[in-house]
Amino acid sequence: MVKKFESKRFISLLMVALFIATLIFPISILGAGEKTTLIIHYYRYNEDYQGWNLWIWPVEPVGAEGKAYEFTSKDDFGVKAVVELPGKVTKVGIIVRKGNWEAKDVAVDRFISGISGSKEVWLIEGEEQIYTSQPQKTPKMTAFVDGLNTIVVKLAKKADILSNNKTQGFKVTAFYDEVPIKNVEPVLPKINKNFKPEEAGYELIDGGTKVRFILKPGAGDFKFTDTSGKLEVYVSGTMNDWGGTASSEGKYKPLPAWKMTWNAQKGYYELVKELGKDGVVIGAKFKFTSWDGTSAKWYPDGMGNDKVIEELYTGNEKITKVDTFRITTVDELEPQVPYLISKEGFKPTIAQPRNILDNPKYYYKGNDLGCTYTKAYSAFRLWAPTAIGVVMRLYDDYKTTKYKEYEMEQSVNGTWYLKINGDLKGKYYQYEVWHASNSITDDTIRKYVVPDPYSRATSANSERTLIFDPKDTNPVGWEKDTFVTLKNQEDAIIYETHVRDFTIDDSSGIIPEYRGKYLGFTQTGTKGPNSVKTGIDHLKELGITHVHLLPKSYVGSK
Repeated sequence: MVKKFESKRFISLLMVALFIATLIFPISILGAGEKTTLIIHYYRYNEDYQGWNLWIWPVEPVGAEGKAYEFTSKDDFGVKAVVELPGKVTKVGIIVRKGNWEAKDVAVDRFISGISGSKEVWLIEGEEQIYTSQPQKTPKMTAFVDGLNTIVVKLAKKADILSNNKTQGFKVTAFYDEVPIKNVEPVLPKINKNFKPEEAGYELIDGGTKVRFILKPGAGDFKFTDTSGKLEVYVSGTMNDWGGTASSEGKYKPLPAWKMTWNAQKGYYELVKELGKDGVVIGAKFKFTSWDGTSAKWYPDGMGNDKVIEELYTGNEKITKVDTFRITTVDELEPQVPYLISKEGFKPTIAQPRNILDNPKYYYKGNDLGCTYTKAYSAFRLWAPTAIGVVMRLYDDYKTTKYKEYEMEQSVNGTWYLKINGDLKGKYYQYEVWHASNSITDDTIRKYVVPDPYSRATSANSERTLIFDPKDTNPVGWEKDTFVTLKNQEDAIIYETHVRDFTIDDSSGIIPEYRGKYLGFTQTGTKGPNSVKTGIDHLKELGITHVHLLPKSYVGSK
């Protein structure tokens, strides 16, 4: 008996020891007493660093919670942060964010790997790549084909509007051949002739490169009345953490760099800052603060009435720099062609097809997208205006790896068409969709193997599309069925439900063999507890006009 007791006690102690070991083990992996140092450089094209910080979390060898880290110094590249992590960390996740998740520089999470004690990296605004040596700070461009003869280019940094220059320094090429440019126009910001700087509290000057903050007695809703010009007045906003720091006594203390000066001729306080510097950017919020050495007053006072810097002009200013240009080409553009856009001082880019796809030329009105089956033949039509070629793979069944290839022909309105004679019922198919590269450095043709996006029946996990006769699956009376028609689509009352969940419960009133199935929607006259109507009768009672079913497909199996 004693031996049995001691044995149980030994096992209990062993389990406790193992539990404690699992708690201590991560610490031993991280390396108690060791530390990992990251040196992170960050560059923004307009040098607006105010509010931007880092969110970093350990990933390997052991994951841990993330933490915010500030950029603490500036160098010849941009801003810099020196981050020290406890233990020996070999891989971390990193996000460059603004404030407390107001914005992310890059949408995806990035990771720094291969860390051995310390690592130095460089990041550039809008770029996913993490550099391990200092890169060139050449600003990027993004471009979109927005019309049959139109390409819109957005620059990461404003560029000069060149006088008497038809191309504004832009060049367009396609497959190494230059595309003739008819003209290039700068896209000017919004004009508001009723814009009154003194009421707004600011104006853009020097061609939109600077902001003049203005606080005039009696103007706007600031409720500022002093006309002596002797007050200490400051600009406070998101660009400077609302203009002040806490003194050692815990009192508010404004920042000297944001002090305004009295313009006696104009009769207002003013301060000029360069747009894009010191956090003064489009969208920044601000107020004004007067300071008597001990306390502050805000204009306008209260919460939720901050002023916002918008890119608005009265139309009287001479705009010398813009960040958006519209290129008009001589020849008609095509959505499948990779147009390379270049301009001196900027990274070249491939224009992505965008609004050109909304052009009537690429609007297909037919009702035969997908597979049209008959015993004599099957016809296939795919809308793929950005493809340079499409090949259909025809399989005898859903699991064979052997297939026949049929090249599809380019047809109307951005569609591709193929007709195969014979009865193909029961066979399966896929599309090989070919696209030109949108990479600057790699012009390899891209091939994507996909099921038909207009499939009405597929193999498991939608890998292949089934060719079938819809008449074989239509319920009796399907052709005579009618649907709810509404004069205005806004009058639709839509109900969303799962096929299974709608009737699976015992209290649904649905007969057991119909519960959780499509048939559950067909039974009428059902009631639940307290004689409450259930099933389709319940939806009718609510006035529902349309039902969205989900999930309704065979997905996710392995």
